[in-house]
Amino acid sequence: MKTFFTVLFLLIFVAVQAQQNIDLNSDKVTIAIGSGLSFYSVKDLNISNEKYSGILTPINFSWSSSITDRQFRDFYFSIQTGTIHNLNIEAHVNELTLGWDYGFKLNPNKQYDLFIGPAPFFYFHNRDQPILLNYHINSNIGVISLGSVFGIKSNHLHGFNYKIDGRLGLLSASIKTEKDQITKILTPFNGFQFYFSAQTSYKLSNWADVGFKYSFQTYYVTAWNKMYSLSDQLALNLLISF
Repeated sequence: MKTFFTVLFLLIFVAVQAQQNIDLNSDKVTIAIGSGLSFYSVKDLNISNEKYSGILTPINFSWSSSITDRQFRDFYFSIQTGTIHNLNIEAHVNELTLGWDYGFKLNPNKQYDLFIGPAPFFYFHNRDQPILLNYHINSNIGVISLGSVFGIKSNHLHGFNYKIDGRLGLLSASIKTEKDQITKILTPFNGFQFYFSAQTSYKLSNWADVGFKYSFQTYYVTAWNKMYSLSDQLALNLLISF
């Protein structure tokens, strides 16, 4: 775990330093905050052979900035929490995602931008599962990735804006339950993460937009006992630009 959190600290440090280097006088900065509903399901053989599902409540925050006509940064933070069920048995879930996209535009100064770039991120999953009347078991899974981001976004066509993007990442993972603690390297054969989102927004003024976003996220890890999760999220966002 020491190595895991050392890498996590370095990831956060790099992201924060990159944001501090933004020149607010020359870069366009957009801050977005929103919430909605997340339709979630998970099967974690570290705890149970059964699939649990439910509706979680997400809170999303992002900070985006244009560096040049060809480069941009997106720093994002998301947390979702709630109760999932299997018949009359329930468990409590907390998930956190923290990441930083560094995109390169392939066709700048167009009505839309194609982009690709590196996308380091951190994901943490916590599940509290009651087993007996006074006994609970916890499953904690963390993933650090140095993956990539790719997608397309428009540049306010007729007041509307849209963005479609995806992320695919692999690197390392750590798991800790009440019985064991393991850190392993993930490959495409024993674990991966995939994220897809589609969003549209309407320009309310020169500095404010309101947006609707759909996102899909899945984690699949078989480096130890199999664990996979699926999340479909619908969110309403307020975007402030300056």
